[in-house]
Amino acid sequence: MSSKQPLTKEERSWILYDAGNSAFVLVMITAIMPLFYKDVAAAHLPGAVSTAYWGYANSTSSLILALLSPFLGALADYRQRKKFFFLSFLFLGLSFNFALCFVGVGQWLLCLAFFIIAKVGWAGANIFYDAFLVDVTSRERMDTISTYGYGFGYIGSVIPFLVVIGLILSAGMADGLPVTATRLGFVCVALWWLALAVPAMKNLRQQRFAQTEMPTAGGFARLWQTFKEIRKHKQVFIFLLAYFFYIDGVGTIISMATAYGRDLGFGVTLLILVLPIACVTEKPGGEDRAGESGSAAPATARPAGASCEAAVDHLIKLARGEKDCEDQVKDLEGRRVQLVSRCRSQRETFGTMEDCLLRAEDR
Repeated sequence: MSSKQPLTKEERSWILYDAGNSAFVLVMITAIMPLFYKDVAAAHLPGAVSTAYWGYANSTSSLILALLSPFLGALADYRQRKKFFFLSFLFLGLSFNFALCFVGVGQWLLCLAFFIIAKVGWAGANIFYDAFLVDVTSRERMDTISTYGYGFGYIGSVIPFLVVIGLILSAGMADGLPVTATRLGFVCVALWWLALAVPAMKNLRQQRFAQTEMPTAGGFARLWQTFKEIRKHKQVFIFLLAYFFYIDGVGTIISMATAYGRDLGFGVTLLILVLPIACVTEKPGGEDRAGESGSAAPATARPAGASCEAAVDHLIKLARGEKDCEDQVKDLEGRRVQLVSRCRSQRETFGTMEDCLLRAEDR
């Protein structure tokens, strides 16, 4: 079958689901939910403490999936089990995505509990969604369909994200993150995810399955057999092990970047506009550079994840490139130790250099 042939109904349904569930990553994991958690649910906690708890929540959800996935994957190979598990995790994720709308000020523990369950539902559904690829298309078209799903997933995440940004910015940021508008944004994400999941609910059918009258016992037996045969596929095992640690690092950056940036003193508007842009634009191979958000502070004045020393040195380097910034350079060099100290205590951003630095960045 040629990859140029029109997409089948099953293939379109599979692709659309990726476009739907990707909004959860961008809004609920990367951009908006971390801000809602830190500025609303955990507003009374010290910044470092709330960020640590956010990291624990993400780690907990990943650990739950890591423990469950081998067993669920083995059981899902049997007749009608794949669709059952897919729908179960899907509705689990959707339900607690909606539930996050009811988290109030100071309810950080409830917020994290709902978030963990929602993320387990989202990631669990992805396990079985990915497994449906062998059922919806032929071997010759798998790469093409998988690529379509990946690409439309990024497009699909941006559309509801822009809606959420519109709701938040239209509500005004004078008093911080607008709670009601943010909650409506969570509803938009859940509705978008649900709407684009409907074709998958209707059209995905399990075509390949294992034959046995004891699926539970048979599933565990096949899982054990797989572990015993790993030594026969050493290269594959090494690849999967390396990929596990690599993708876990990527996932950590995605889930922690906004919370960490908030602790470093970046404004809500800046984080909302810049970080997701970086996440989206890096995949097509564009330059890894986020644009300015319109905030007073320079969007790229501090490299992501840099130490305070590196951040100050980066500012000095940028300012040296501007002819009319000599006085500011001298002042910044003279106060380097002080600035580093204040950076570490999160009491100062580098706003005094904003005009010169923005001109340097524009060049």
